[in-house]
Amino acid sequence: MFVRVPLDRIRDNPFQTRADYGDVAGLAESLLKLRASRPETSGLLQTPPARVILDDGARILGPPAYSLACLRDDPTAVVELAAGHRRLRAFAQLAAAGHAEYATFPVDLCPLDDEEMADVAWEENAKRKDLSAIEEAEAMQRAMACFGWTQAELGRRWGLSQSAVANKIRLLGLPDDAQAAIRAGQLSERHGRALLAAAAKSQRIYHAVADDFRGHDLRASDQADLGVGLLPGPADVARHER
Repeated sequence: MFVRVPLDRIRDNPFQTRADYGDVAGLAESLLKLRASRPETSGLLQTPPARVILDDGARILGPPAYSLACLRDDPTAVVELAAGHRRLRAFAQLAAAGHAEYATFPVDLCPLDDEEMADVAWEENAKRKDLSAIEEAEAMQRAMACFGWTQAELGRRWGLSQSAVANKIRLLGLPDDAQAAIRAGQLSERHGRALLAAAAKSQRIYHAVADDFRGHDLRASDQADLGVGLLPGPADVARHER
């Protein structure tokens, strides 16, 4: 059910682990260009799905019409986005710039449960392909903890192999500085796995391998190749052990 909701009554998907939504200025500009042809949505090409919850987190059950009635009649009811977080931030930017129509955000109210919210968050991020491996691992770990999924069950649900899930989650065992470097794109996922292998040998080897990785620019298309080239082989491990 289509409805426009005031920005201050909208919350992010609780299963969305993305920390950085990037610069939305270009998206905001695109919305302004499209609003004349799509006045109902103020330029949005697709209305994001959302659900109604109470401010204490309790989910409102029932069809969309009931959710809409609760949203209108209960001041503690808010909308929780399943997707569309960058679009929401673009609307907020335009509203702050004085474009009054962007003070409300169009959503499609749906009866979504928590598992479906987690699925939509993962699908949205998979399409963008710029979520860090640490953020992916956190999303996996949270879903498994919340829903009791095994790694194999999560993999089947999200289109991943069990080994891919296991390798991602293992990255959460890295020290905070290494996780921060992966978040920032300064270390690749391959580097993270190499550091885990080094840490299994000893902390001294871990720090030596980490020092070897520092200073490499892993941006752009050569990231994967650098990751392969910097994985510690037997000779590297032997060198660090000496």
